[in-house]
Amino acid sequence: QHDKALMVRNDSLGTSQEGSYVLVVGADNVVQRKVVTTGVRDGQLRVIESGLSPTDWVVTEGVQRAFPGAKVEPQRSQLASAAPEPAAVPGKAVPAKSELK
Repeated sequence: QHDKALMVRNDSLGTSQEGSYVLVVGADNVVQRKVVTTGVRDGQLRVIESGLSPTDWVVTEGVQRAFPGAKVEPQRSQLASAAPEPAAVPGKAVPAKSELK
């Protein structure tokens, strides 16, 4: 069992031939794809075992329109908990959540 876990919204994960990935927004507001290793699901969240940093901003809304190399204007918000989510805001990016388990 982990003392700390990085968690992202399950619906922000994508899959490809390389495995699971998330889209992140860099300091220059350019979208990047990061391949990640996933762990267990906890409600609306998924544990990320590797491939993501706690400082990464994960794209959670508009994932279908975001692609690596795209310049975006993110609306940043904090991931609150594994509780049910409020109404979605288009273009939102949230940091990977670091949580004690």
